[in-house]
Amino acid sequence: MTALHRHLTPTNTPTATPTSTPTNTPTATPTNTPTATPTSTPTATPTNTPTAPPTATPTATPTPVSVPTAVSVAANVTSAGATAHTVTTTYTDNTGINVSTLNGADHNVTGPNAFGATPLFISVDVNTNGTPRVATYSLIPPGGSWDAGDNGTYVINMQPNQVSDIDGNFVPAGVIGSFTVNIGGATPTPTATPTSTPTATPTATPTSSPTATPTGTPTSTPTSTPTGTPTATPTATPTPPPGSCAVANTSVYGYNRDTNRLVRFNAATPGTLLLDVALTGLATDEFLVGIDYRPAGGALYGIVANATRTRVVAINQSGEVVQVGNELTTDARLGIRC
Repeated sequence: MTALHRHLTPTNTPTATPTSTPTNTPTATPTNTPTATPTSTPTATPTNTPTAPPTATPTATPTPVSVPTAVSVAANVTSAGATAHTVTTTYTDNTGINVSTLNGADHNVTGPNAFGATPLFISVDVNTNGTPRVATYSLIPPGGSWDAGDNGTYVINMQPNQVSDIDGNFVPAGVIGSFTVNIGGATPTPTATPTSTPTATPTATPTSSPTATPTGTPTSTPTSTPTGTPTATPTATPTPPPGSCAVANTSVYGYNRDTNRLVRFNAATPGTLLLDVALTGLATDEFLVGIDYRPAGGALYGIVANATRTRVVAINQSGEVVQVGNELTTDARLGIRC
């Protein structure tokens, strides 16, 4: 059997190209995504925390500076004649007085008749720093000695920046003492008063009173008192009494011109010097030609000279020479003190 193969010629059936009908893809309407309204985070209203007032740093109260003090004492003057007057000043401080600041310029004394003078520094009770310290000064009276014309009140003034303590604080300037001079003179008042009063009174009273009183009193008193006193005093005082010029009680001042030094020794022991200090306050061309000690006031004077002039000075125990205005007649090389 013959197989019949039918050859089928394929007919190219055009494939219809499909026309793409555009599908109107709906445009997605954008959904308005609601913008998130930002939640207003409430701004925290700051609580006004009260600001603590700044603590004031306390200013340290400065420790008050303690300054040294001074008090001067001088005896009142009631009799004429003395050529020097002692002034004693007590210095007090919480730490101690610097004794090296004591000198002849510490005080100024003012008084009647426009008087003004600087007392001479003599000595200090303890010559080391400490408190209290008592300094002795010698004042030359107006005209060289006291008399009735000097009567009045004298004021002792502390000079500024003179005496200090060991911390450098100075005694403040100002009045630190005073004394009076009241020397009696020949005045008419006492003469007039006794004349009138005794005239009336003595006629009646003195006639009877003196008759009874003098008879008993004067007779018995001189008999008992003078007899015992003079006898006992010399017996109890074997050494020469003060004021006598016995050798054992006499100090001698001397001046060594070669070394310009002032010395003092006891007349009984001349080999032992009680004082040996250099003189200060002399000009380079000056020298001491004489010294004179005044026991009444405890002051030592000297005459200083050079080729053209001569002047009178006072000399203290430290060898300090201070100008004074007195004229001295003594020109001795030794001053005798007893």
